[in-house]
This record gives sequence, C-alpha cells and structure tokens, in this order.
Amino acid sequence: MSAIMSQHDALSQASHVATRLLQEGLQVEQIRILGRARPAVQVRVRHLPAHLKGSRYAWGCDRDGRFERYAALVDGVQVQWELRHIRRGRRRLPLPV
Repeated sequence: MSAIMSQHDALSQASHVATRLLQEGLQVEQIRILGRARPAVQVRVRHLPAHLKGSRYAWGCDRDGRFERYAALVDGVQVQWELRHIRRGRRRLPLPV
C-alpha cells in the first residue's frame, strides 16, 4: 500500500510543479512517474524564468543540429528541457558556366 501512496504523492508533486510552470508561461510536454525514480516534468522552452537554473547533463549533435539537455530540481521534481541550435542550410552558389 505504501508504494501506491508514494506514486500518488509523486504524481501530486509533479502536477503541482507542472501547474506552476504553466502559469509561468512554459509548455509542459510530459510528466513521468517511473517506479522509485524522482518524478520528472519535461517542458518546451522559448524562454526560461530567472529562477529556473539547471545543470547541463547531456549534449550532442543529430540530424537537426546541436542540442543541450538541462535539468533543475523544483520542489522535489526534476524539470527537464532541451535547447536546440538549429542547423541552418548553407547557401549554395551556382557553379560557373
């Protein structure tokens, strides 16, 4: 019974944090509750509120360009977001004839 209560508490915490983030203008993409892991809220960012200072935990490059992934702890909930550096297509100059 305690495992069910802890999942309920995790969902309650994550919902509370997600509501706060929505009120601050962030778009919540996903809420994750996985076993004993800390609850997580995935947000899409265009701008970050000043109080949300996270640590970069991953970075790399894929077909869409460079990316960085960040996480911050808010009221016991991990808030995660990704910053994208969109690859711009190179202008191709016509070949001389």
